[in-house]
Amino acid sequence: MNTTSMMLVLLFLIVVTGMWQSRKMKNMVHCTYSSSSKQTWDKLVRQRDGFAIFEGNKFFLLPEYGESRYYDKGLSAFFPTKITAYKFRWNSPLPINPNTGEPAMVSPEFMNKLNQGGALLSYAGSQDQALSSKKNKAGGFDKWMPFIILGLVVAVGYCIYMVYNMSADQGVIKQAISDIFKKLGIK
Repeated sequence: MNTTSMMLVLLFLIVVTGMWQSRKMKNMVHCTYSSSSKQTWDKLVRQRDGFAIFEGNKFFLLPEYGESRYYDKGLSAFFPTKITAYKFRWNSPLPINPNTGEPAMVSPEFMNKLNQGGALLSYAGSQDQALSSKKNKAGGFDKWMPFIILGLVVAVGYCIYMVYNMSADQGVIKQAISDIFKKLGIK
């Protein structure tokens, strides 16, 4: 296997792995927690769980308080993926409102529903469905991102292939010119 083929296979594997990582991240949310001792922790959790656990406490994921961000850590640095992000503080089980910077305020009736097991999942599911319909209407950049990346990978692969063939063609041209000079008797 020559160098060009090896590079193309490596490039293909990186793209496939990145696309798999990007697809896997679509169902995850990024949670950041600040403790009373000013330490922060980051965690990725499944959106369908409806909660994150930090220091043994349950923190609820409320879709209207999530922020849409690009996750660019690890392999996702090459293929950033748009996911929902939540921030939590030690003094409230609810996420921080991105508009005010304070923990979310909800009614006591709503908190009672959140403390019941199945109610949170049904609430998060209905909100997720509402948000996904908004996303589909908002714009199609996220839909086209895999195709854009695939097109860029094909273009880079083609450039590498052309550069490799160009250097091989230059060797053939050099040999042909030296053969012509030998036949003419010119050194």
